Amino acid sequence: KDQFLREAGINEIGVLAIQGPNVFNGYLEAKHNEKIWIDIDGQLWLNSGDLGRMDKDKYLWLTGRKKELIIRGGHNIDPKSIEEPLAAMKGVDLVAAIGCPDSYAGEVPVVYITLNDSSISVQQIMDYAVANIQERAAVPKAIHIIKEMPVTAVGKIFKPQLSWWQIEEVIKGHFDEILDKSQARACHVNVTRHEKFGCMARISMANLIAKSNLEKLITAIDGYSFHYEIQD
Repeated sequence: KDQFLREAGINEIGVLAIQGPNVFNGYLEAKHNEKIWIDIDGQLWLNSGDLGRMDKDKYLWLTGRKKELIIRGGHNIDPKSIEEPLAAMKGVDLVAAIGCPDSYAGEVPVVYITLNDSSISVQQIMDYAVANIQERAAVPKAIHIIKEMPVTAVGKIFKPQLSWWQIEEVIKGHFDEILDKSQARACHVNVTRHEKFGCMARISMANLIAKSNLEKLITAIDGYSFHYEIQD
C-alpha cells in the first residue's frame, strides 16, 4: 500500500484517492493490486494515479497524472507498449511516448526519439511502429526525431517537457489556421510548470489581432483540457 502522509491543502496538488460503492475490491491476481491502494486511518482508498487540487469551493480540478497513461477516447494506453517495441528498432537510441492534447479524443499518442543512425527517416519509424505495436490505438499519431532528450538531474527522461512542447505545437497550429502569416509570426506561446494547474500555456499576442480572430482562437483553445492565459 502507498504511504499516506496528509491531506493536501486548498489548491495544493496531490494524488486523487477514491472510495465508495462504485470502487471495485481489487484484481483477482494479487500482483496487480500492488500500489493501487492507500491506507488512510485503516480504510483503503483507490489510488487513481491522477493528480488534482481542490479549490476553496470544493471543486476538484485534475492537473495531470502520477501514472503516465495516455488516455485516447477513454482507452488507456501504457506508454511502455509503444516505447518498448520502438526501442528494439535498430538505430533507435531513446524513446518517449506521451499524450498530445486532442479536442476530440482527449489525447493521442505521439513519440519523441533520439537516434544513433541519422539515416533513419520518420516514415521508416512509423512503418516499424505499425508493424510492431500490438494495440492499434497505441500506434503514434506523430513521431518527432530530436537531437537530445530532455532529462532530469538523475538522467531520467523528463516527460513533462515533451508534453509542454506538444501543447505549444497544438496552439501554434491554431495560429496558422486562424491568422494570416504575419499575425501568426507575431504570436508566441510558452508552456511552463504551474503550481496549481500542473502547467500553464502563456500566449503572447500582438494588438493587431482582430477581435473576431481572437474569439475564434479562444474558442479553439477552449476545446482542450490544458490551462492557458492570453497576454498582450
